Amino acid sequence: LDLSHIDPTVRPQDDLFRFMNGKWLKESTIPEDRASDGAFYWLYEQAEKQVKQIILDQAASKAASGSNAQKIGDLYNSFMDEAGIEKLGISPIAKDLASAASFKTADEFFQILGELESRGASGLFYSYVSTDNKDSSKNIVYLGQSGLSLPDEAYYREEQYLEIRKAYVAHVAKMFELAAVANAKELAEKVLALETSIASQHWDQVKDRDATLTYNKLTRSQVKALMPTFDWEAYLLHGQIPSIVLDSVIVQ
Repeated sequence: LDLSHIDPTVRPQDDLFRFMNGKWLKESTIPEDRASDGAFYWLYEQAEKQVKQIILDQAASKAASGSNAQKIGDLYNSFMDEAGIEKLGISPIAKDLASAASFKTADEFFQILGELESRGASGLFYSYVSTDNKDSSKNIVYLGQSGLSLPDEAYYREEQYLEIRKAYVAHVAKMFELAAVANAKELAEKVLALETSIASQHWDQVKDRDATLTYNKLTRSQVKALMPTFDWEAYLLHGQIPSIVLDSVIVQ
């Protein structure tokens, strides 16, 4: 126990928290570059420094080919290779950009969504596997609302977030410009309009954290009935997702 932050003017039986942390609360200042501070942040910071040192040691080592140490070192070195990154430009994502710009049909759209999902890119909804909240003996797939870039649906409708929406459009336009996409400003406005439409179908934060409302266990046929125009089979196939996972899912 760190006893250096105790406030002896407070009796522990009256307020144990103030007794243990009172001196720290009175004397400490939260650094300007973050929103909180404390012992757990210090632990996090130390762990980050230790992980960094491990990675640097791996990156500098002559690790055996194919070993985890070699993979860690290669990944770190490629991430830090600023000159190489600048030389590559947008070429690493050129195929993805071409796919996004080229599809003409719904079938092609579902295929692209699946392919992106297989590589960890989010789409219209998110999915993950976890313990069934009402049957701890089983794991099950969860599906939840997604498709937004801003934190939640309120950012697309409330007046207090108007400046954030404007800044978001400017940001998206800049991304289009960097990707050498024409009509950047016009397309950025369309992105906001599309996400606003998606957001209009989202639950707000209060409903979205309701453990009862967000537990809806559905069968394959029920999921398909919920989204009848969505080609689940194509999505699963191109997402390299075992088809069986759709037999029983929890829609949040």
